[in-house]
Parts: sequence; C-alpha cells; structure tokens
Amino acid sequence: MPRKARINNPGLTHHIMARTFNDLLLFGDNDDRNFYLSCLSRRIKETGFICYAWVLMDTHVHLLLRTTEQQLWHLMKPLNSDYAHYYNKRYQRRGPLFSDRFKSIATQDQYYLEQIIRYIHLNPIRAGICKTVNQLDHYPWSGHRMIMKNDTGGFQEIRQVLKRFGKNTEEGKKRYREFIEEGITTTLEEDLLSPLRASNMGKQDKDTSGYWVIGDVEFQRSILKKDAQNRIMLAQYKKQGISLKDVLTVTAEEMGIDEQLILHQSKRTPQANARMIFCYLARELGFPTRETGDFLSIRQAAVSHAARHGAVIAKKENIKWKL
Repeated sequence: MPRKARINNPGLTHHIMARTFNDLLLFGDNDDRNFYLSCLSRRIKETGFICYAWVLMDTHVHLLLRTTEQQLWHLMKPLNSDYAHYYNKRYQRRGPLFSDRFKSIATQDQYYLEQIIRYIHLNPIRAGICKTVNQLDHYPWSGHRMIMKNDTGGFQEIRQVLKRFGKNTEEGKKRYREFIEEGITTTLEEDLLSPLRASNMGKQDKDTSGYWVIGDVEFQRSILKKDAQNRIMLAQYKKQGISLKDVLTVTAEEMGIDEQLILHQSKRTPQANARMIFCYLARELGFPTRETGDFLSIRQAAVSHAARHGAVIAKKENIKWKL
C-alpha cells in the first residue's frame, strides 16, 4: 500500500507524532529527554517553525508545529536522526529507532488548534502518568507546564496560545486550565480526534479528506486543492527541466540587474531585492529550500526569510514567473 500523502503547503499548522520501532522505550532517563528537547529547540530555531504544544511519552512524541516555507521533513528528519544517533551510541545498539516515517495531519487554526493542544497535553493523564491536572501542572515533559509557568524563554510559543483564551496572561492561563480540565470528561471532540488517531496509525482513505486535514469542510477543500496544485506545479517544472539557473536568468531580467550580482550577498537595495525575488520565485516553483540555499550559499532559514520579503516585493512590482 502506498504511504499516506503528506500535506506540505507552506505556513500550515500540523499535528505530528513519531513512534519508536516495535514500541522500544524512547527515553531511558531524564538526560535522554533533555537531549531530545535540546535537539528540538535547535531545529525549531533553524527552520523558524512555531511550536504550540508538545509531550514526550514512553514510546512516542507529539508535536504541534506551524511551518514556514520549509517542509516538515526539514525539521523532523534531522531531529529524529540527531536523537537516534545519540540514543544508539549511548545504549550501544544498531538499527532504526523510529518506526517508519513520522505521522502528520494538517490542522485549521480556528477552534481546532485549541482542541489539538488539549489532546496533546492530556496524554500524560490518559496514560496514567499524571492522575490529576494538578500533577500535570508540574509534569516537566509536556508543554502544558510551560504554559502554566508562562515560560516564554524556550522554544515553545506561549503568548499566542494564551491569547486564544484570554485578554491578558492571567485570564488566559485560568481559562486555558479550565479548558484542559474539561477535556478529561468531554466527548465533544471525538469527531475531531478520530481522524487524528487514524493519522497517528498511518491509516489512509483517499476519499476522506479528514485523513489528511483537520478543519471545516471549506478549509479541507481549499488545502487539498492548493496541495494538488503545488504537486502538479512541481511535477510540471521538473518535467520541463527548469533549473535554478533559469530562475536566476528570469530574476535578473525582471530586476534589471546582472546575474552575478544576485549570487553575492549585499546590503545594496537593488541587489538585495533581487535575491529576495529569486528566493520567492524558487519557492513558488517548488524548489527545496535547501537546494535554493546551496545555490546562493546561504542557510535554509535565510532563504525562507528572503522568500517572505520577496513575496511582498513581487506583489508590489507585479513580478511573476515567466520563461
């Protein structure tokens, strides 16, 4: 059976689950957990992703991440690789640590994001690790504790979460915690969680959009349509043999600047703008951020940053891809 498709539209929020091979114990002690979190923090900073929720369990982890122009694998692949290398070396083992690839499902922000934050952060209670929400408040291996502490100094985005529950920090914390407590007994979100659990198990149904996207019908349709367009676009340009050199040529012509100047970093406005336009066009055509970065000799995070600014310039100057 082919693997479940992954939605990779830029800027989406995704629930992610990574499980160990044959339910192997993922963390032997707190040193392991701290190492994993240090790897996660580093990769989030590199990609510019936003983390709303997370939890470390015995055999798996849950994350809720908003992506940038980079795809999920730009964070998850090196994160899992970093930890697997550390783990195998420490415990003197060989072979894969994680089972298959990580599971993910795209998520609509409005209403659904709060529900999935609750789903993730209640995992320790559902597993019996924490008996009460009071215990969960102090459980160190979940983003819930970070929210209750209002710990804004780490990799987790706290402010945006609390703003969804109240006008200020204290009101947000109070209502967020009440929302968490309600989740222990409520059954209202079963329709939401059933496709999420199916995604975690790697199930697929090409005729059921909920297996790919969580959200209302309009959101599901728009995301799947855009994803299909992205895949068709990428396949089309690959088929036509368009290269980043072609993107460079078009950018130079549109911006009226020499190609070689675009290849070199500069604070001069015309040259800097041209590089941003180049990154934007490369992103629109579906070129991987890593490939674009290698072409310009810059990091992936810089490519994503440049592409965002390039989109603004392109709209203002009415610059579109043409060859």
